[in-house]
This record gives sequence, C-alpha cells and structure tokens, in this order.
Amino acid sequence: MNRLIAIIFFWVVTCTIGYGRLADIAPIVSPDGAYAASIRLLPAKDLGQEASDSTLPNAKLAVLVLRDALTNKNLHQIRVPDADDTDNRNSINLSWSPDGRVLVVQVQIGQLSQFSLYHVEARHLVPLDELPTPERLVIHSEHQKSRGGTYIQRWITPDTFVSVDTVSDAAYTYRITKQWKLETIASKAIQP
Repeated sequence: MNRLIAIIFFWVVTCTIGYGRLADIAPIVSPDGAYAASIRLLPAKDLGQEASDSTLPNAKLAVLVLRDALTNKNLHQIRVPDADDTDNRNSINLSWSPDGRVLVVQVQIGQLSQFSLYHVEARHLVPLDELPTPERLVIHSEHQKSRGGTYIQRWITPDTFVSVDTVSDAAYTYRITKQWKLETIASKAIQP
C-alpha cells in the first residue's frame, strides 16, 4: 500500500512540475466527480496573444481548462497570467478544496509563488476576489524578502484555509464568503 501511495505521489509531482519545466497537467477531478481541471500549454499565436518582452516568440502559454468529468467536454478555459514555458523554474499545481467547490491554482514563476482560487458558476471558472485585509490583521515584517510568495498550507473547513506568505513571514487564515470573496479572518507572524 505504501508503495502504491509513493508511486501516485511521484506521478502527481511529475505531472505538476514537469521535471522542472512547465508542462501540460493531466485532468484533476473534483471530489464530487462533476468537473475536471487541467493545464494545457498552447502557442501564444493560437490564443491571439502577441509575444511580449517577457515571452519568447515561440513560447507556449499556460491555459487552465475546465471540463465536464462525465462527458469529458471542455466547458471553459482561462489563460493563467504570467505562466509560460520560457523559464525552467516555472510550474503550476492544481488542487480542489475538500468539498470540490473551489479550484486552487498554485503558480511558481521563477523564484516567486502565488495562488489563485476559482469557483465554478454556470459551468465557467470565476476567480475569487480578495477583500481588503483589515489593518489590525496585516503583519509587518522587518525583513521582507524579494523571493518567495504565498501558498495554501492547509484547509481547516471546506470554506476556510491557512495561507503562508514567505515574503513577510506571516500566516493568514481566510474564509470564503457566500458571495465568493476571500475574507482575512486571522493572522500571525511565523518564524522564517
């Protein structure tokens, strides 16, 4: 059993980071079995995108694809900002919230990381916006770093999670509101 778990973990990590280079990610099915999300790398020209200074002319851009898990029909796709195959350090990880209502897209761009959350509405991916953090909950670090970023550390409930900000050495607890907004409800400084 442990060997099977290790093989599955290796396969998930390999699909996610593509051996250190951004690659297509196989569909990840939501816990309720309704949807599947995947990453496809598509040529910029196929997406109607002009090559910018940060993108090589032949770059492939990352696109988040939502599918109906039962019919395998593509429902919606969204370009993942700043994610392309021009840097070996770029990677994307997809996961679902425990109840499958929220898709987490963790993006590593060079030495910086960030996450975005999406919910499915009318069979389309809709990003969750973050409400302003109350000043009393903002952690001001004396030694902010130029590398690092944010990632989801753990889910507490299906609509509450802890995010770690490695730039400011802080952990924030967020709640997803009924209006699909991210609300900061707690924070604490962490050891670097």
